[in-house]
Amino acid sequence: MSNLRFIAVGSFLVLSGGILGKLFEFLFRLVVARSFTVEEYGQLILLLSVIGIGIIAGGFGVLSAISKFIVSAETQQQKKDLIGAGLVAVGTGGLLIGILIYVFDENIAAWLGVADARLLWLSAVAIPFALIIRSGVAIFIGFKSSFERAFYSEVLLKGLRLLGALIIVWAGLSFKLTYEVYVAVTIVVAILVLLRLLKKRGIAFSRTAVVGLVAFSMPLYLSTFFDKLADWADSLIVGHMIGPDAVAHYNSALPLAQLTMVVFGAIGVIALPVLSEKQTNKETQITNALLSRWAFVLSFPLIAFLIFNPEVSLSLFGKSFVVNATILQVLVLAYAINMSFGFNGIALVSQGMTNTLMLSSSAFGLLNIALNWLLIPTVGIIGSAVALLLSLLVRNGINTWALHRKCGFPLVDKKVVPSVIVGILVCLTGVALDRIMEFSLVAQFLSYVGGMLSFTLYMVFGGSVDQNEKERLLLLMNKLVGRFKNN
Repeated sequence: MSNLRFIAVGSFLVLSGGILGKLFEFLFRLVVARSFTVEEYGQLILLLSVIGIGIIAGGFGVLSAISKFIVSAETQQQKKDLIGAGLVAVGTGGLLIGILIYVFDENIAAWLGVADARLLWLSAVAIPFALIIRSGVAIFIGFKSSFERAFYSEVLLKGLRLLGALIIVWAGLSFKLTYEVYVAVTIVVAILVLLRLLKKRGIAFSRTAVVGLVAFSMPLYLSTFFDKLADWADSLIVGHMIGPDAVAHYNSALPLAQLTMVVFGAIGVIALPVLSEKQTNKETQITNALLSRWAFVLSFPLIAFLIFNPEVSLSLFGKSFVVNATILQVLVLAYAINMSFGFNGIALVSQGMTNTLMLSSSAFGLLNIALNWLLIPTVGIIGSAVALLLSLLVRNGINTWALHRKCGFPLVDKKVVPSVIVGILVCLTGVALDRIMEFSLVAQFLSYVGGMLSFTLYMVFGGSVDQNEKERLLLLMNKLVGRFKNN
């Protein structure tokens, strides 16, 4: 029993690393937004977006492929060669992207609306080191080293960034120094990752391994480029079309909305190995529906709170951001709808339908970028939120339709839909009452409590949870514990 308890605690710590990382990242943005001007916070987001784009462009798809290569490698020497090949590939790609940013810094700064082009030099320096960290994480995944993956990229990296920002704010120092410390932390953690790899796994260099890894990775790079680009494109387009202030306002709502995905992402860690096991299509459908519904149910309290009380939530960033309430509600709705479709992307991988996943991901990225260009000039920054919502609908629609046609998955799952519909009705009722009666903050909170009570009563007494579902949940937990025990 003590061994099982140790395994359970270990798995909990691994999942908690990702959650802590999201929390640290959110708090870092919160500290910067509250402590500096709106324009400076907007510039920070633009600078981080440049780093994000640089990671995508300079990674050559290696970050997606190296884990698979390491798992399939037969000898320790081959694995060492692959580690060296991955680091050389991403380091070279990051260096090239950094040089391009340095050469064209004035042009990029003018296009984005960044006041000080020299800040882009820091982004150029950060990109190769950020890629080394990402590559190290992918290598750790290949070796099933879950602790290193969670510790270096989530807890240590994002925790030190938050600590640096808090010290600078406490000392009353400048925004520029905050970003300099951000980049310095990235460099330090990259060096620590390299030392850890060298000590625990060993690093070798083989030209053949580098060429083979990059050649295999390029198709992945091309097929997922637009999907990953969309993660940063909205802020860049807002910055180009409106300015850093608008970027700041949009990114007061976006991090709050993304918090609703934390539980969903954590359960996704469980869903990936469970859905990838050999089982019938029917069993995969039932498991996917079960995990999807409980991911939504556990995320619903935060979803409802942000929809019921958007002004209160946005006031965390400062009073000037409260005007973005509608943007926050649209973004939360977008992520809630995304969760309601469940883990269809993971289900596609489990069924060997990776080409469909690449198609839907590319469609999502291209559509999101196009809609941003079309909507922002017409309706302002809320257009970016609407673009995300519509793009997610298209991606999930393609995935769901493909699973239905080729694997017999239902278009509408009877176990997921009732919980989602009741949740949406609770949220819409609260928003409608607030608009009609102009609720005070106390009344908004009371209506939220009432909504949560209604949702809980439905889950408990509405026949939502039956004995078969309880047994299947216990079976999934046993499988998860067994997996960690074997690893």
